[in-house]
Amino acid sequence: MERIAIGAKTPVFEAAAAQFAGIDEQYFLNAVLPPAGFSASCRLETQGEKSGSLIAALTVPLQVPPNVSVQLAFQGYAGPKSEADLTAVGAPFKQSIEWGFWSVIAELLLGIMKFFYRAVPPHNWGVAIILLTLAMKVLTFPLQHKSMKSMQEMQRIQPQLEEMKKKYAGDTQRQNLEQMKLFKEHGVNPMGSCLPMVIQMPIWFALYTTLQVSVELYNEPFIRGWIGDLTSKDPYYILPVAMGITMVLTQMLTPTPMSNPSQKIMGYVMSGFFSLLMLSLPSGLTLYIFTNNILSIAQQMYLRRKLHSPKASDQTVEVDKKKDDRQGGGGAAAGRAKLRV
Repeated sequence: MERIAIGAKTPVFEAAAAQFAGIDEQYFLNAVLPPAGFSASCRLETQGEKSGSLIAALTVPLQVPPNVSVQLAFQGYAGPKSEADLTAVGAPFKQSIEWGFWSVIAELLLGIMKFFYRAVPPHNWGVAIILLTLAMKVLTFPLQHKSMKSMQEMQRIQPQLEEMKKKYAGDTQRQNLEQMKLFKEHGVNPMGSCLPMVIQMPIWFALYTTLQVSVELYNEPFIRGWIGDLTSKDPYYILPVAMGITMVLTQMLTPTPMSNPSQKIMGYVMSGFFSLLMLSLPSGLTLYIFTNNILSIAQQMYLRRKLHSPKASDQTVEVDKKKDDRQGGGGAAAGRAKLRV
């Protein structure tokens, strides 16, 4: 697949054999196939730098004897780049959908969203994105849960790490060895804090690609009067602001080493920067990240409550003191005391 755009450094492209030639926009295509059984050459040309024009020519060489007429049937397409429609007209047209580097994940995400869109009323693509977020959260839950648990444990053993640094201040090799032993003993992964972001980043990039090339989502509303097109930005910036708030809350709940408070500050700075970045990006992507943040906050609160629950070592010992004065003839007196250790 060869593409040239207005302002390209090489303004002309020519090929001796071509399956089709055409001009496309983000979600639409105008193209033509050569007649069946004929080979064709193509020429693509761009004129101008910013607001120029594009020319796509398909040439079919033909020899016609004198006094003989020949009729050729060209098949063309002009319309949205819907995968089903393009395949129905001509299989090569499907290549005009530019999925890019994240093609495998992007097509998978679109397939999942199509399923939710068809299966769940009110057949809203915004609802499909929310359900996609929930599905991705369920799939990645074990890894993210393990990462969050590791970060919680890292915070717990921080005092031991500080003591270890003082004890082996002059022996870096011994210090690193003892740290690794401590990490292994408590099931801590030093790189665990990066895992949730590493898991989500490919999904974000792939979803952005999906919103950029999938005509199914073009001009599709989430809530009419607010977000009328999931492929364009939120006109009132409500979602980016809400997403920024949830990112800050996530940072507040995420444990960080006490010895590195600057890590927390950097997290807040990045949350603000990311919110500003999302002001101009598709609202469908912002909706996904916002929903994912809400689910992450719920997951963090559950984990904090679980890890801070009373431990088996916190025992209640009851000591009953009873005084039987049947021999003394007096009334029985009983007292109960509780001791906590």
